[in-house]
Amino acid sequence: MITFHETVDAVEHLNEMLKSSTEVRAAVKHALDYMADFQGMLVYPHTKGFREVGEALDYIDKVLVPRLARIHDTLASHTDPHLRRLDQAQELSNRLLLRLQMLSDEGSGGILP
Repeated sequence: MITFHETVDAVEHLNEMLKSSTEVRAAVKHALDYMADFQGMLVYPHTKGFREVGEALDYIDKVLVPRLARIHDTLASHTDPHLRRLDQAQELSNRLLLRLQMLSDEGSGGILP
């Protein structure tokens, strides 16, 4: 049997975990901003007019590859913990739903105080 207090606690905990969605949204927005900047960096070689392949490769190796790695690392580090919390929130929600369904199926007419 689930008590009303347990239900309220579970919903409060679930609500706290779901705040992670805001953090994921912010991290994705930052990643999109970084990707827009990266796109500009990809256009640069066309406007610069590299004359030798070596110049272009040097630009790729020293500028583009490290920048792309930073974008990847930043996105992963800023989303992974929050996505784990969202997974936990889904698990908690499923457990709470099962308990409430069992209560409903028992036909007890309500939640215990």
